[in-house]
Amino acid sequence: MNGTLWFYLAIAYSDMQQYDKALEASITALALDPNNQKIWLNHGYILEQANLPKDSSMYEKLKIEINQKRKELGLPPIQIK
Repeated sequence: MNGTLWFYLAIAYSDMQQYDKALEASITALALDPNNQKIWLNHGYILEQANLPKDSSMYEKLKIEINQKRKELGLPPIQIK
C-alpha cells in the first residue's frame, strides 16, 4: 500500500465534498506514511472544509485512529509526538 495514493484519494473525495470518505482516506494515508507533512496539512484542510473542530482532543483521537488503521493493515503501532 502507498500513502501517497491514499493522500490523492483523500484530495479527490474532498474536492467532491465527500468529507467522511476523505477523512478515512487521509487517516489511511497517515497510517502508511505518518511523517509526511503534506498528508498532515491536507488532513487539517479536510477538517476545515468539513467544519469539524481542530483542537488537542481531536489530535489525541487521530493518533489512536492512525494506530488502529496500522493494526488493520498489519503494520506495527508507532509513537506519534
